Amino acid sequence: RVESKSPKTTSNWSSTKSRSAQASSRTQRAVSAFPTPHRSAAAYAQRNNRSKSSRSKNHCGPLRSVVPDSAELEPIRRPDYGSAKRTMTVFTNHFCVTFDNLTVNHYEIDIVFIDQDEKSRPARKRERCVVLNQVVQQEKNFPIVWYDEGKNLYTRKSLSHFTEPILTTCQIGDKMKKFEFIVRRFVRQENLQNLRKFINGETSIRPHDAIRIVETLFKQQARNDFICIRNQFYDGRQQLDDLTEWERSSKPLANPKMATVKPEDRYKKIIKLAGDRNFGTDLYLKELNIHVDTTNMMQVQGIF
Repeated sequence: RVESKSPKTTSNWSSTKSRSAQASSRTQRAVSAFPTPHRSAAAYAQRNNRSKSSRSKNHCGPLRSVVPDSAELEPIRRPDYGSAKRTMTVFTNHFCVTFDNLTVNHYEIDIVFIDQDEKSRPARKRERCVVLNQVVQQEKNFPIVWYDEGKNLYTRKSLSHFTEPILTTCQIGDKMKKFEFIVRRFVRQENLQNLRKFINGETSIRPHDAIRIVETLFKQQARNDFICIRNQFYDGRQQLDDLTEWERSSKPLANPKMATVKPEDRYKKIIKLAGDRNFGTDLYLKELNIHVDTTNMMQVQGIF
């Protein structure tokens, strides 16, 4: 009996499968191209249920670095010499400076203001130069020094005997204020020969300390004669116009004119400015036996 019923069971299973396939095909043909709200919500929930740690299958392109792969770098090629190959002289806006191989002492100092309650605070930048000039005039045999308006003081002499603070009184504006000049410590000695070696190409190490010493020395006289406001220098001895409230000047305070200057006029103007500086009478430059040749501007040869 069992064997006689098996073909019938097989035929029934085949017929059931064919009917379900036909129904499925009819269902697929009946589905609309736009999903129903129920199906859209189910698909959105399925996408949100994806693990946050799963990596995206979208692969980005390889990252390209500006650093070359090779360790051997080729320098930038210099331009050629042109077709005409004519020479020309170019003025460099620089002047020749000569100096001796001297040793300069570097000290760390501090200038403080003493108020009425005998409390001290750091002096303002403009007050420091006034206090230093007062100390130089007040103390006998005080050496020539140049100052960067901070904590650095340079001199050829020794300041080891200034062990105690120097008390002085200066007039700042309309008030008399009390200050203290203190030599904190001796920093180091710097030989200007290192700067000469760097200029002559004998060493490739840039002497930052020696350059700072010479730069501060050249600016010392300018600080005494000029006032710097927003990177603009003004003559401290000029006549000023005091304007009170609700008052205005009958003439313009500044009348800048923009014009194209010819090379010849620009050269003469620079030579005149360098000559008016009077480097030969500068006491600070004489201290290091520094000479500046302002008669001729340095030149270099160019090809075009």
